Amino acid sequence: MDVVMLGGTDAGKTTYLSLMYRWLGEGVGGFSCRAADPYAHQTLTDTGRSVLAGTYPRKTTAPEVHDLVLRYQDQDVLPFRWRDHRGKALTETRASNADVGQLQEDLRAADGIMLFAEAPELLAAGQSRLVRSMTTAVVRALGEREGRRTPLVIALTKFDLVEGRGSSVMERLKEPFAGLAEQAGANPNVRGAFVPLVCGPRPSNVQIPALWLLNSGLISRAERAAADADEALRRGIAAAGQDTLLDRVLSWLDSSKSWRRISEEALEEARAEHARLQPLLTPADRLDGLLRNVDSF
Repeated sequence: MDVVMLGGTDAGKTTYLSLMYRWLGEGVGGFSCRAADPYAHQTLTDTGRSVLAGTYPRKTTAPEVHDLVLRYQDQDVLPFRWRDHRGKALTETRASNADVGQLQEDLRAADGIMLFAEAPELLAAGQSRLVRSMTTAVVRALGEREGRRTPLVIALTKFDLVEGRGSSVMERLKEPFAGLAEQAGANPNVRGAFVPLVCGPRPSNVQIPALWLLNSGLISRAERAAADADEALRRGIAAAGQDTLLDRVLSWLDSSKSWRRISEEALEEARAEHARLQPLLTPADRLDGLLRNVDSF
């Protein structure tokens, strides 16, 4: 699964990633997360520990990519790649055509998209140039995805700096994304969520965006495994219908595969796909329960 994270330099993406990794590393509802690279694991863990102690990471300008694995009850269930794109590809005049093109291609290919926007800035300025550019790019990418399942998270960062917590405040924060939410809501393949985030010594909701995105990845993987199992079973049954004693003899004489052998291989493939499917069902159901109260669209 490939996740694209997009937002401005000050939106808190690096801080979020380190806290999310630390939070999931300790386990949430049976789920945990682990980096494939030991150095990345140590860096993310140390950064998350520093944030909890009140020290924030330095701002970064280069895109980052992390290969991670979602685990459930100490079993790997979903490998995923987390890409951090910087907002300069959408807002800076110095951004090269290659940067812009790469971002758009990554958005088209992504299995999940997460947008970051600072809540206090949204209340003060509404739809900034960056927010407008991000939403335009995502709407364009969603329109080019040809029916693929896509989870989308709009993270409202620095929510602890917002005065008031009522529904009217949330409606104002959602307003700049109204067009994107409307387009996404009309697309049956897009499942979106607004998540207020606090990334600091007292974090809040840091597990929700990642689990929202990965839940869709788990469901997609389970659906592919089920479809592959059904197709292999169909081929196995069809091949069994062609099995005759004469075909077995002729196949033996010319050292070719008999219909019986073809059927056996297809049915074995179906059994293997079903075995691959079973470990995905329980964590997918568990995630649905954990995410039941998320503000979705």
